Amino acid sequence: MQQNKETGAILPQRIKIIWPEEKMEMVLRLNDMQVTTITPDRADRLFSRGDLSSLPGFDLARWAPDQGAPIQRTRGVAP
Repeated sequence: MQQNKETGAILPQRIKIIWPEEKMEMVLRLNDMQVTTITPDRADRLFSRGDLSSLPGFDLARWAPDQGAPIQRTRGVAP
C-alpha cells in the first residue's frame, strides 16, 4: 500500500479477488495511481442529489412504479 502525501489517503497497489464458485482468481495491480483533488463546490455537485419529490417513485425490488406505503393510524399515548 502507499499513502498519498497530500490527502493521507491509503491506496492499494495490489488487489486479489478470489471467486471459488466460479473457480476464478484475479489480481489487479494499481501502479502509479494519483489522487484527484476536487473543490468543495464540485463535491457538492457530484455527491448531492437534487429534489426528486416531483418525480414518481420506482420500486427496484419489484421493478415497478412505487405505490407507496399507505398511511396507517396507530394508537399511541400522548404524554
